[in-house]
Amino acid sequence: MTGTSTVVLQQSDDGRESSQQGQPDSVIKLKTGPSEIDPKGASSQPPSASAAAAAAAAVVSVYEEVPFADLEFVEDDGMYYYECPCGDMFELSVEQVARGEEIARCPSCSLAIRVIYPQAQPEGK
Repeated sequence: MTGTSTVVLQQSDDGRESSQQGQPDSVIKLKTGPSEIDPKGASSQPPSASAAAAAAAAVVSVYEEVPFADLEFVEDDGMYYYECPCGDMFELSVEQVARGEEIARCPSCSLAIRVIYPQAQPEGK
């Protein structure tokens, strides 16, 4: 069972937040859960990992598209790396590759790359 909390925001006529007693000019109640804020108070399920990955890939500004073959695999880390212009490395874990995630991020800056995986060849060709 997951816990939820209710947040009450109050705002006065002059736009300042208010925590004083009495009737506020406007009250917004948000029921928060472990995955998202739902202003209607309806319960919602967390998105699946693949849906979350697709949503993240859709919103990320991509610095460069890189073929998967250009990534360097470091077996000791279980990570794939590609050099970032900031001097650090873009990172993609073995688990992320297994899920087909296309976005690799640099832990030191805001850049991200899109990894282009090889196309699967149809059987018998």
